[in-house]
Amino acid sequence: MKEQNKQIKKVCGFHVNDWHLTTMILPYMHKEIEKQNQIITILQNGIKANIEEILQKMNLNEELNKKIKQIDWTKTYPAKYNKIKDKLESIKGQADNINILVNGDKEFIEIVNKNIEKAVKYINIESKITIINCYNVTRVCKHK
Repeated sequence: MKEQNKQIKKVCGFHVNDWHLTTMILPYMHKEIEKQNQIITILQNGIKANIEEILQKMNLNEELNKKIKQIDWTKTYPAKYNKIKDKLESIKGQADNINILVNGDKEFIEIVNKNIEKAVKYINIESKITIINCYNVTRVCKHK
């Protein structure tokens, strides 16, 4: 019986608004697409309009532009287990590495991370998973 590789790596970043998030993640997504890694998103706030506007202004080759647009940049709310499990099942076996971009406030990200871990245990995923937790600092930091 083959041992499952359920290696999950978590990294975190902070952003001040959706435009900052958009400009911050695009270079990373570009690099991951070139490596042929899978990318899924679980977003408290969708950034599809921002992505499309920036892509119109950038000088990217058509293939890369198309691949970035194919990523689901819409809102994933509520972050229910079944939605997350379905997203992971849809890409199972398609790449050695899966990048999961999660953005939102602290509570949303905590729920999503628990559901990802639960789904990875349920689904027989052998890919390495990197969860990129992007916290909105205006929601994390409480001003007094």
